[in-house]
Amino acid sequence: MNFISETQNKITEAQHNKNLPMLRKIKQSIEEKLERISITINSLNTLQRIIDNELFVERPRDEIVEDYDGWLKLIKRKRMTSEIIPGTKKIYITNSIAVNAREVATFSDVKQDGVLYYIASCNHFAIVINNILLHGNIGTIYTNDNKPKYVKSCTTTPKCSRIDTCTFYHDPLEFVESSDVRNFVNGAWIYNSDKTKYGWRRFGSLDNIDTDIMGVKPIDISDTKARTMHDILCLIAMIENT
Repeated sequence: MNFISETQNKITEAQHNKNLPMLRKIKQSIEEKLERISITINSLNTLQRIIDNELFVERPRDEIVEDYDGWLKLIKRKRMTSEIIPGTKKIYITNSIAVNAREVATFSDVKQDGVLYYIASCNHFAIVINNILLHGNIGTIYTNDNKPKYVKSCTTTPKCSRIDTCTFYHDPLEFVESSDVRNFVNGAWIYNSDKTKYGWRRFGSLDNIDTDIMGVKPIDISDTKARTMHDILCLIAMIENT
């Protein structure tokens, strides 16, 4: 006899005998059973999410969480990582470093939904923040190279006749055949208030921001967008690979 049939018979008997203590005991037994079922369902749901999304939630080290009968254990580790967003997958930037992103065909498929996107045709990641499209990949930061590559933007739009050998950067939004990744000189993150050095940031220091805004040029905006995307990817890579 299963639990439901057995319980129903006990309820009928207790009602017939007007046995209130027995009815209370049956009620308690049902509540305990439901609690165990609820815990089991939650554990099964967690396992299904792991299977569907390759989800491994990592928690602080040396603490173990287990369900009521100990059959499911999650070891807590030092770092905390966010859950993998459905529809994303690991995109490898190097042989060992990957970030989770949703692969799409074109930049027009990138939505403003907080998800990191990847356009394989140009090897660029993209994200939309406040209706501003940022795109790029993690580039090289030159420290002492006299001939850096893909640091300055090519100006021969919309077509560069020597794009395969040109050392200037070709933005895939302007050069549809390009898969260039923007690189930087190490001074790109140094604020230069007198605006004398190319590639150094000329906007962003609070003490001068009201006056610096008046001198902002399109190149300042494009450079800042490129640096920002580089840094966003670096941050995500650090969190997801350590």
